[in-house]
Amino acid sequence: GNGRITRALTDRVLSKLEQSTFSKIYTMSKSIYEDRKGYYEALDKTTGRFQKDDPLDITYWMEWFFKTLHHALLDAQKQLNYIVEKTKFWDAHRVDELNSRQIKVLNRLLDIGSENFKGDLTKAKYVKIASTAETNASRDIADLLAKGCIKKVEGTTGRGTRYTINHKRKSLV
Repeated sequence: GNGRITRALTDRVLSKLEQSTFSKIYTMSKSIYEDRKGYYEALDKTTGRFQKDDPLDITYWMEWFFKTLHHALLDAQKQLNYIVEKTKFWDAHRVDELNSRQIKVLNRLLDIGSENFKGDLTKAKYVKIASTAETNASRDIADLLAKGCIKKVEGTTGRGTRYTINHKRKSLV
């Protein structure tokens, strides 16, 4: 309905106003959608639906809009940081010979992000993600450790051993 049209028009107008390619990397639409409650509250307070005495005061709308624009820009910055980190990781490991299981697991870890991957990587999780046997998982993990792709989480041992992406740059010398 009107909300979708508003989000699309907002993105279009900002793109035209900027006359740059930067607007292609962020979208107001997502931020507006995520704060639908705030969006409708701002509309209600601005259109005079509840305040019949001062229906043309757009101060609240402007505050909400710029807060939402700021949120959209922060999201874009977060996405760019993710892309840069993932690119740097794969660049550092471009000469490593990794099998398809290892690439799949590493991409999953990188895509989810360490902070969102509950409990870090374990051998059991590796088995599940890679759809492989425990013996293959053990060999793959040992190889990833040796190549510096992952690192062991301090204080974990035995069946409770956990691993995380190693974001330290590997020396190519």
